[in-house]
Amino acid sequence: MTYINNIVQTTESTSTTTGALRVSGGAGVQKNLWVGGSSNVVGVLTAANTVNATSTTTGALISSGGLGVSKDAYIGGALNVAGAFTVSGTTTYTGVQTISNSTNSTATNNGALVVNGGVGIAADLIVGGDIKVLGTFTADSVGMSISDTTDASSTTTGAFQVAGGVGVQKSLWFGGVLNSAGAATLGSTLGVTGAATLSSTLGVTGATTLSSTLGVSGITSITNATASSTSANGALVVTGGAGIGGALNVGGNQAITGTLSVTGTTAHTGAVTITSSAASTNASTGALIVTGGTGVGGALNVGGTVDVTGAATLSSTLGVTGAATLSSTLSVSGASTMAAVTASGIVSTSNNTASTSSTTGSIVAAGGVGVAGDLNVAGYISRGKRTAVSGATYTILESDYLLAITVTTAVALTLPSITTLTNKAKLYIIKAETATPNITITCSASDTLDGATSFTLNGDYNTISIYCDGTSKWFIY
Repeated sequence: MTYINNIVQTTESTSTTTGALRVSGGAGVQKNLWVGGSSNVVGVLTAANTVNATSTTTGALISSGGLGVSKDAYIGGALNVAGAFTVSGTTTYTGVQTISNSTNSTATNNGALVVNGGVGIAADLIVGGDIKVLGTFTADSVGMSISDTTDASSTTTGAFQVAGGVGVQKSLWFGGVLNSAGAATLGSTLGVTGAATLSSTLGVTGATTLSSTLGVSGITSITNATASSTSANGALVVTGGAGIGGALNVGGNQAITGTLSVTGTTAHTGAVTITSSAASTNASTGALIVTGGTGVGGALNVGGTVDVTGAATLSSTLGVTGAATLSSTLSVSGASTMAAVTASGIVSTSNNTASTSSTTGSIVAAGGVGVAGDLNVAGYISRGKRTAVSGATYTILESDYLLAITVTTAVALTLPSITTLTNKAKLYIIKAETATPNITITCSASDTLDGATSFTLNGDYNTISIYCDGTSKWFIY
């Protein structure tokens, strides 16, 4: 028998003991149960139905409206939310959370997962697409690792790209080439163990130490104006050697304390000063050593001895104020002016210009010529100039040699004092070039002429030769 019980009483239920229908024990309902108002369950509400939920209208428990849970909620299966999922408190997941939405993210307010606040991740984070950080990116733990091996060929390629600047407070290591498209400024030391290639400007305000090769394909400019007085100071200081494949232009002085080796042409527009005082004893010693030839376009001044082991060819004037020692042939095609020449070997001239005066010939000496040994002359010897005496008196000079008396009256000649003579082996020839001259020759100071203080030469066209002993005596020869 089926009974339908209608309870028309409308008393609201506020507890298990109030309301239009009160059941002190349990209530079993085999069919549908509809409740027009709120349902409050003080004990455990169990839905024994095992139907799985595939939408908002299926499952063991279906709520057409919202669902409010004041305490913890445990879900043994998957949690699918068709609308917005808002969590005002802390959410803890012990299992894997999968978001199947594939919406890409182009900003902080779109994408499959949008978080208005920060995100804390205790373990690894793997992102299959691009990572864009609009704020500050800080790695506080052991560091950040990018396993992508894509090489960088520009500022927009590579495994890691930063559109803005990068600040690094600790050491920065590069396993490959470091390329800087713009200016590079270092506030402290730069340590490079491998090759470094810069395609643009490198600005360094502090010390820079390179343990390996520095390769620069562009211009390297050092604006520091510190002058260099030694090899340890200046705008650029190199402890070891410096190899330069092209031209080297230096606006100031060059001081080289060691050996300078040049395999190519070296052009200097200014003065080159070598401060080394090393003496030269052969072609491989000295402050300046040149393996090949040396061309000098202007004057060459040598403060010390010039030693030439090979042939020396001069196309113009050679001026030597000091001693010059030649161990081999000296060949001069032009005029040569020398203050003093000392030759340990034979001095030979192939010039065959004849001598017609003291200023002509293959060898011309403005002063006297001293010969310690024999003198052999194949041609005529002119002993000196002729001095014409046309007055009544004449004082003989050391430069005189042949005195020609051109008057027919008496003439008085005075010899120079022997002590004043530079040439102590002086010889004079006195010739009467007229008839009946009377020539008196008088000595100076305490000198004597054949034991007397004077001598008179009488007769037509007579000749007398006089020489001295270098002390105080003249003799008639």
